[in-house]
Amino acid sequence: MTAVSTSAQRSRPPLRKWLIVCAVILALGVLKAIYAWSQTHYILINQTQSLPHWAFIVEKGVLPGKGDMVAFTPGPNPYYPEDIAFVKIVRGVGGDMVTHEGVDVAINGERLGPNKALTGANPNVTPVDPGTVPEGLFFVWSPSPDSFDSRYKEIGYVGQGRIIGRARPLL
Repeated sequence: MTAVSTSAQRSRPPLRKWLIVCAVILALGVLKAIYAWSQTHYILINQTQSLPHWAFIVEKGVLPGKGDMVAFTPGPNPYYPEDIAFVKIVRGVGGDMVTHEGVDVAINGERLGPNKALTGANPNVTPVDPGTVPEGLFFVWSPSPDSFDSRYKEIGYVGQGRIIGRARPLL
């Protein structure tokens, strides 16, 4: 009887090997899930104080609506690399009216804050022209008075080709 027991024990893999196999399978499943998530999302770290949040989850390819946060590239400008990602709030969409009210920029009559080109605080930027936001473009903004956003021609209206995706605050 002892010989049978010993033989049965030898034919069963030790528990430790099973645990290792299970851990490897679990790790591969987690890596596959992370890879699948990364195809449609990524985490963006904001390097400025323009918004109260510093980390965002970006849903790649999802267009924002008015009031949503959006990740986009600034395009050619003298201050930032073209491929850096910005996060701002969409305050204007096609058909909305941009005006200057004194030194402030307004959308549909709602003042968004001063334009440093109009106040003289930064003569190196150009104020956005008053007028209607063209269809398919977005006026992006941040509540920070130092925000580099659509108040300035150097950023301008953001088209779909520059949009990375809709952003949601993480931290």
